[in-house]
Formats: sequence, structure tokens, C-alpha cells
Amino acid sequence: MGIFVALVAIFFMVAAGRGYLRGKVNEARRRYETAEKDAVEKIQQGITRHPTWIKQPEWAKSLVTTTNEAALKAGMSQDQAKRWFARQDVADSIMTMAAELEKVGFSKLEQISLSYDFTLKLAKLQLKA
Repeated sequence: MGIFVALVAIFFMVAAGRGYLRGKVNEARRRYETAEKDAVEKIQQGITRHPTWIKQPEWAKSLVTTTNEAALKAGMSQDQAKRWFARQDVADSIMTMAAELEKVGFSKLEQISLSYDFTLKLAKLQLKA
């Protein structure tokens, strides 16, 4: 009987944990979607924002490295990516997205990681154009 009670208790703890994690994932998805929507609106309006940490060299370098990896993953050659990132509108778009991610509460590391996803989308669109 004791084992049965323990198994039932474990089952309910696992179910509660799954529910909690799903809620956290859905919350993060909503925050990302809000940040992306706001970033796109600002980009279309010609407004550029920067994350507060962008002048910290180690974080800025991490953003550059990560977004470059995204462009390569999208199918750009290193040379294409270098020319693409040299465009001010591209750099401004990525900075604005990182700033919007910061605004909705993502950590620096999360902002950089999620900027990869945003850059991947942009690079794929660029290659289709």
C-alpha cells in the first residue's frame, strides 16, 4: 500500500511539474512574439534601439558571433554574411530585436540566443529575395 501511495504522489508531482513547465514555455513564447512584433514595428518606422549591454565587448562579440552563425546556417556564405551584416539596416534590425527582447525581460544570454532565431529568419528572407 505504501508503494502505491508513493507512486500516486510521484505521478501528481510529475504532472504538476509538467504543467508548470508548459506555462513557463508558453509565457516565454508570448514574450518572444511580443518582442518580435514590437521590433518589426520599430524597424518599419525607422526606429533603432540598442540593448543596454551592447557596449560591453564580451557580450557584443557574443552577439556578433551568434548572429553570424545564424546567417551561415540559413545558407549564406561567409562572404555573403559579411556583406549583409555590413548593411546598416541589418545591424539596426538585429540590435532593435535584442533591445525588444531585453524590454520584455529576457536575460542577456537569452537575448543573444533568441537573436540567433531572428537573424536566421532574416537571412532566409534575404536569400529568397
